[in-house]
Amino acid sequence: MYSVGPPRNSYIPTKTPIQAFWYNRVPSSVKYFGLIGLSAFTFTHVHPNVLVTVGPPVLVAGYYGYKQLMKRIYQRETKKLTEVKPGNDIVQIRKYDESEMYNVLNGLENQFQHFTHQILEVAEKRIVDYVIEVETRGLLENRTVTSISQMFMDENHQISVHLGKDLETFVMLKVGEDDFIKLSLPFYDSNDRKRRLGTVQIYLLQQESKNEAESFIQYRMGIEISQYMKPGSIFFTSVGEGVYKSKVLLDNESDKERDDIEETIEAN
Repeated sequence: MYSVGPPRNSYIPTKTPIQAFWYNRVPSSVKYFGLIGLSAFTFTHVHPNVLVTVGPPVLVAGYYGYKQLMKRIYQRETKKLTEVKPGNDIVQIRKYDESEMYNVLNGLENQFQHFTHQILEVAEKRIVDYVIEVETRGLLENRTVTSISQMFMDENHQISVHLGKDLETFVMLKVGEDDFIKLSLPFYDSNDRKRRLGTVQIYLLQQESKNEAESFIQYRMGIEISQYMKPGSIFFTSVGEGVYKSKVLLDNESDKERDDIEETIEAN
């Protein structure tokens, strides 16, 4: 199921068919009209004295309860990166430049599309490397790791990752002075995207740059993978070796190196 609008500003990913239908297929206008209808039904069928007596305490309790719930979810989600010792979890993406031909060739119309395009590309690389490490290190004794990692392997034992084209959720907020981003999207059994296998959640914590002139933005990345309609998930941060860079950043660095070599040759 594809989303009918922009990604939801929510920590909660889509993991069941009911969630997929409600979040991705039911337009916001229908939800709003339903809420208005429910409110109207309540006002017309509940005695005014009951509304005056019970209504305010319930509203106040609901408000503070919601605030406490959001605070706990915020702490739970951010701790997945802030309380994990840094390791091989650094990724770098190219800063946005609307004049670059790369954006035109890939149909990237704005900074958000430029960002998500690179992050999903890097995330795919890290998932592939994680599955390889699972195979080589013998972590398949864990049933959850086994069932999830094998969803990325075909009948020929080739690893392939088929992420969705559209984000389902996107949250951006501050952790101290750093930007914290969480996004989620589905993954499928093939590029046709007909059979949904699960959900990928990507956690990003921006790292402060010492040089504003740098052409890249650096994040710590964590990835959580869960199966569709099944309990259990896997979460990892450290994978592979070194810094993972997006293709557009690598291409830009290669172009700079080539230009530097040409300038050196001309100077000599």
